[in-house]
Amino acid sequence: MNSAEIEMKLADVVGAQFNQEEFIFQFMEVFDPPKSTLTKLKNGAKENPQPGSDLLWPRKLHFRVAEAGQTANVIDTLKFEDIPKNKAPRFVMATDGEEFSLFDKKLDEIRHCDFNKLNEHFDFFLPLAGIERYTGSEENPADVKAVARLAKLQDEILRVNPDWAGAEKNHALNQFITRTLFCLFAEDTGGFEKDLFVKTITEYGGEDGEHTQALLQKTYRIMSQPEAERGKVPTHLRALPWVNGGLFTKDSEVPSFSRRARQLLLDAARLSWREISPDIFGSMMQSLADQDKRDELGLHYTSVPNIMKVLRPLFLLSLEEDYAAAQGHPEEPIRLEKLLHRIHHIRVFDPACGSGNFLIVAYRELRELEIRILKRQRALCSTRSAPSSGVKLSNFYGIEINDLAAETAKLSLWIIEYQMNQEFRDKFGQAVAPFPLNAGGHIHTGNALRVVG
Repeated sequence: MNSAEIEMKLADVVGAQFNQEEFIFQFMEVFDPPKSTLTKLKNGAKENPQPGSDLLWPRKLHFRVAEAGQTANVIDTLKFEDIPKNKAPRFVMATDGEEFSLFDKKLDEIRHCDFNKLNEHFDFFLPLAGIERYTGSEENPADVKAVARLAKLQDEILRVNPDWAGAEKNHALNQFITRTLFCLFAEDTGGFEKDLFVKTITEYGGEDGEHTQALLQKTYRIMSQPEAERGKVPTHLRALPWVNGGLFTKDSEVPSFSRRARQLLLDAARLSWREISPDIFGSMMQSLADQDKRDELGLHYTSVPNIMKVLRPLFLLSLEEDYAAAQGHPEEPIRLEKLLHRIHHIRVFDPACGSGNFLIVAYRELRELEIRILKRQRALCSTRSAPSSGVKLSNFYGIEINDLAAETAKLSLWIIEYQMNQEFRDKFGQAVAPFPLNAGGHIHTGNALRVVG
């Protein structure tokens, strides 16, 4: 059996009227299981007094018919069912006859779709037919999952809000995505109280997502206000910090949410964002940008090795040479201070910065060299006061014609600053408060060939 046959047979199954007692067996037959297995499971179902209850296809699939609107919640339950290891299934699936929720335990991938569109996700179930899915070359698994879940969230947002697909709402959509990503990152890195953002959405966003839009509008507005200026704030939002830094300064629109959009946001929030590289946001931009516009505008990811081919001869090699020459010199302390002064006054400009990878790598390299110099100074003089970093995001400039890429670059710079502050704390014991944010990088949205300085 090939994938085309599987897709056609699935289309026939979901094209028929849903019968909660017969559906799962019709589904299984698509993948040609042993007749003895099918017969045994059918007989077991007949003995069960509750039609449409759980069915376990050992080592393959765990299925449950859900109550209306509860497929995602059922999947969250099935994930953690205690099943003997020799029978533990790879897939869990739930449907209410209107919607499907699917989960692949091996690849840690979740999907939600309409009942009549299950055949469009035939690739998800290819392992049931002995065809392993292609996953590409080794990449950071967290990055890949984050890209996929964010893309699905945006697709559902645009389905629920068709007017947001136009140019007029482009900036609002991009700003909503980047603000949401910041919250997911902050929640996993200790900037927010543990699970604060996801708990707020879960408990106050409404079962069908009907309150999520208003809730996020209030959430993002509160994070733009210092605690002393907030006035009366709902109890469940009081713990939100003042973020500042320009990220939440201006009110912007939040799209309407459906039940599925809310669930997709929660799916994304459950990923571990702690170790994600800021490069992820470049990948996100490329995945979410319109393909035609991407090719037209030349939006291409630049790898770190290629970025270093530019940064090293531009200024990194010279800084390294000065650092090496200072060590052991009679005036080493003076030379190190001069070198730090030079580092702190370097300004980096990328006139076509895309999602900011060049600026991110430059910032990280300067911070890492700064840390090495400060450690050397401490070794030379143990009585020195606790050091602080002098590499500021305000020294980094970029121009980018694509609005989503520009917003991504701003966010990526804040994230790399946070990560480097954590490294700084680990080296020197100096805890840098995560919020409020300092001023961000100077990223301008526009055509670099036409922007007048």
